[in-house]
Amino acid sequence: MLKIAAITALSIFALMPGRGDAAVRSDCPIENSAYSLRLDPTIVARFVKISKVPGLPSDLAFEVTWHKDDTTFWYTFDKGTAVYINMVSISDPTAPGYIPPVQDTVKRPHGDMQYLALQGDLSFDDSLPKSGMKAPKLILMPRFPEIQLRQSPSAHSFFELSSCSK
Repeated sequence: MLKIAAITALSIFALMPGRGDAAVRSDCPIENSAYSLRLDPTIVARFVKISKVPGLPSDLAFEVTWHKDDTTFWYTFDKGTAVYINMVSISDPTAPGYIPPVQDTVKRPHGDMQYLALQGDLSFDDSLPKSGMKAPKLILMPRFPEIQLRQSPSAHSFFELSSCSK
């Protein structure tokens, strides 16, 4: 079902003119990448290296910032036994006293959602994000508008690679 939704979204995406910077390195390390929401550049995202926590499979968090009202959403990644990668909502992992969500008793402030990464040729990359990996060209978070922006799911779910810091 999720793959069908992703294919439908990709079809819509393919019809839209691109906004991304064509000069962004295709070999950009994931921890140096920055993204913007395809249809609303006031919403930006980036991967942030965090301390390795036992029970969490990735050393990265995903930060999404909506500059319109300075709202920030944080996620970490979990693959578990699912066929897709889940994003687990967390509080700011860079804040003092941060408690990782390795137990179900830890509050998940913004809900959970799926993460689908696509390379430049629009092939799916089902690798769990970890530092040192090549940054995906596109990130599809199908439920992001519905959960975070209280809007209907649409092509607004695409984050496009916009820059590479190194």
